[in-house]
Amino acid sequence: MEIENATLQRSIAGAVLEDISFKVNKGEFLSIIGASGTGKTTLLQAMAGLFPPASGKILFKGEEVKKPLVELGLVYQNYALFPWRSAIQNVEFGLELRNIRREKRRQMAAEALELMGLSQDDRDKYPVELSGGMQQRVAIARELVNKPEVIMLDEAFSALDVQTRHQLEKQMLHLQERLGITIILVTHLVEQALSLSDRAFVLSDGKIKKTLTLSGRRPRDIDEPEFRKLLRETESLIKPTSKLDAFVKDLDYLGA
Repeated sequence: MEIENATLQRSIAGAVLEDISFKVNKGEFLSIIGASGTGKTTLLQAMAGLFPPASGKILFKGEEVKKPLVELGLVYQNYALFPWRSAIQNVEFGLELRNIRREKRRQMAAEALELMGLSQDDRDKYPVELSGGMQQRVAIARELVNKPEVIMLDEAFSALDVQTRHQLEKQMLHLQERLGITIILVTHLVEQALSLSDRAFVLSDGKIKKTLTLSGRRPRDIDEPEFRKLLRETESLIKPTSKLDAFVKDLDYLGA
């Protein structure tokens, strides 16, 4: 993917991100780090084709992204599962929209759930009967069933307990190695990004403040002195967005 001089606007107060440019390499794990309100989710949604940039371009394999594509999977923090559908029926949903016959889509959904480690018994359970970690596995399987080339994770593990989060992080690394997919993670957890990523961008004040290129085996040892040093340096770059400042900008805009 390529983002070329993109300005993204989701607020009446003006641009959230201005003149953003970067490339996403095939098969890499890229993280986008920033405090709440810095435009991380806005950037990810634009990359997924949910809305166009105010200016500039977002390209996938050389073609401009103007709508959601099955090759670009997006997983949300809140799972977004249909409560009246079982786990396997949730995974089948997109296949139904593509008019894939019932037997084939059931087979594809079962394979995707197996990749995410859900047992046969769990596949027929409804979301309310599943733990948060299992619901997120279903949400990821719902994207994997489309055989995407890029998986985008919007704070996908932030609501989970630490142990479950680490399990899913390792599983995503395993899937990336096995399937050769590209992963883009939006997170406010700096430790998570530095542990998993090949590269990480730090967003602040509407810009990419720093690009980090990381090396070594993943997940990285978070207790290593060099890791702790990089963690402190990166956290110091993140500037929280003042909700009051954003509100005042909105009032000024409306007054004008």
